[in-house]
Amino acid sequence: MIRTVNDEITAVLTINQEWCKGCGICVAFCPREALFINDAGKAEKHSDQCTACTVCELFCPDFALVVVKKGAAVHGGN
Repeated sequence: MIRTVNDEITAVLTINQEWCKGCGICVAFCPREALFINDAGKAEKHSDQCTACTVCELFCPDFALVVVKKGAAVHGGN
């Protein structure tokens, strides 16, 4: 879920559940096996396994996954 430098959070993976179609592409490409499809059919993360590497963000066809760097503004569907 987070990327850290000297125990300081530098990035966080966020998942927009409204945009996720549950295709599983992010799950297939995650190098840390940190993502899974939940009972609602949407992508979800294992917080302790995610390193915010951005691989899922690159492959998501729906732009539902975003790695947000510390201090960056998040713009979304709401």
